[in-house]
Amino acid sequence: MYRTTAALLSLSVFLMTATAQNQSPSMDQQTYQQGRTSFNQKKFVEARPLLSKACASGEWDACDMLTIMYVAGLGGLPRLSSMVGPPFSSAVPVFERACERGEAVACSHLGYMYENSIGVPENHANEQAFYSKGCNGGEAFACDELGIEHDVRCQVVVSVAGGGTVWQTKSASDCPVAVSLYAKSCDLGLAKGCQHLGSMYHRGAGVAQDDVRAKALFRKACSAGAAGACRELETMHRAR
Repeated sequence: MYRTTAALLSLSVFLMTATAQNQSPSMDQQTYQQGRTSFNQKKFVEARPLLSKACASGEWDACDMLTIMYVAGLGGLPRLSSMVGPPFSSAVPVFERACERGEAVACSHLGYMYENSIGVPENHANEQAFYSKGCNGGEAFACDELGIEHDVRCQVVVSVAGGGTVWQTKSASDCPVAVSLYAKSCDLGLAKGCQHLGSMYHRGAGVAQDDVRAKALFRKACSAGAAGACRELETMHRAR
């Protein structure tokens, strides 16, 4: 799965320092304050039902706190990153509310849920729409996922000869779009984004073929923990 550390930290800092200024006539202020206090004290099991009730009544900060809990697997919730198929539908309205108010990490998670049928039926249009919102909001994983979508349409493997891979362009217009999205993902700090961008330079897809640039990106990704980038470097070294 992917890293949302930076986005979560930013969101968490915002929530920890926020004041309870929202006055929604439909919400139980006492319930929200109790949930917020429990959240700030890291009593997530206590916070979960209180924040769920406040979120359902329209308190956006409560939805943001629940987003963190769903993403990180707090308060007895399974980590979203570990979910492969089982229903997770209770997270959907929480993420939708947080996404609506501009929390990119929530939008990105909705894209992932629609892509993998987690809590909602698989829906490619919704997947792409939420990934786009996430990417526009600075979520590196969402940008990388969108890049993969265009990359798949960009080129296809037609043969593997002499230990090398031969690629054939399918949709030239998709190639530079994939490059741009991978570059944004890489700039935002996602190792996989740097690896995928390196692959585009190595293949000469959407950019001029440049193995020097490709190796630099693979090294960057490898040092950041992308095992696939380390293997790409090894393959390039053996091919010299």
